[in-house]
Amino acid sequence: QVKNYLLRRITSKVEVTEQSHPVDQSEMIAAEQDLEEFIANNKARLWVRENSEAEFRYGSSGEVEVTFMDEQLLAEDILDLAGDIKVLAPQSLAKRVSASITKVLEDHA
Repeated sequence: QVKNYLLRRITSKVEVTEQSHPVDQSEMIAAEQDLEEFIANNKARLWVRENSEAEFRYGSSGEVEVTFMDEQLLAEDILDLAGDIKVLAPQSLAKRVSASITKVLEDHA
């Protein structure tokens, strides 16, 4: 079965083997289409501060809609921009970011 893997999520050692698994071109095209559809359906609304690094990254300030592949990874990106961005939706992303900020405060304040 053809699957998409996010390389950024692979944290263990990868082992190269001699096995090969031929993949039909139509399977590859279908997998790419599935991934594009998945990303297109994952939307977040953010509020981005004007004249900030977040505006540079997302290309606009004010309310911005972005698509994403992985909510946890988007939350990590948002945390890098902490004071310049706020999650408006989805609520699960807002909670994830808030919980991460709370954890940092508890661990270091």
